[in-house]
Amino acid sequence: MAVKKNVKKVAAKKTPIKKEIVKVETPKVRKNATSLVMGILSLMFWWIPVIGLVFPIIGISTRKWDESGMGTAGLVTSIIGLVCTAFLHLFWALAIIAAIAGK
Repeated sequence: MAVKKNVKKVAAKKTPIKKEIVKVETPKVRKNATSLVMGILSLMFWWIPVIGLVFPIIGISTRKWDESGMGTAGLVTSIIGLVCTAFLHLFWALAIIAAIAGK
């Protein structure tokens, strides 16, 4: 004979799903970080002709508005690097023209 033990049926309890809010890095933050990095690189390499033009243009074009100052800092550093590079190109162009005209 089978012995039956006193078994209670336990109803399956539904456990509530825990919702966690995870702060995900948005593309806006990444674009502002890219703008800042390109601005800093443009300040470091403004004296190299091609790189001095490429870095500030990327830095200016990737900036997005947000509440942090990272995008603004990227814009400012990129503009300063672009102006320095433009003055360097202008100087070399005038030096070449003066050398040709002086012959």
